[in-house]
Amino acid sequence: MRRALALIPLCVVAGCASASDGTPDASLDPNDKRGVALACIKEKGVDARPEGKDVIQVGDRRTGPRIQFYLSTGAAETTQFKGEAQGAEQIENALMYVREGDDRLLEELETCVAESV
Repeated sequence: MRRALALIPLCVVAGCASASDGTPDASLDPNDKRGVALACIKEKGVDARPEGKDVIQVGDRRTGPRIQFYLSTGAAETTQFKGEAQGAEQIENALMYVREGDDRLLEELETCVAESV
């Protein structure tokens, strides 16, 4: 019980999802940056889903924004330096490929990703 109470402030800061009664979702690992970001995005009512082990796809697979998480900020930067991230915005250890996302959607996504990393 004491450990669960200690995790509550961490989840609040990290933006963890909550159950319908408002309590933190105990199944969400606060160290899973993609999971935390996805829960935040879904909480905002945005159509998003996980793909593979490190990607969040928002909306249509061909045109919707795509967020890829890396193990470190350096790994995300390396992808950009190699020229493999055209059209992507770096947010710490994640690259957000904006594609055809509108400004309002991109701001919501950016907020959730920034709070998760």
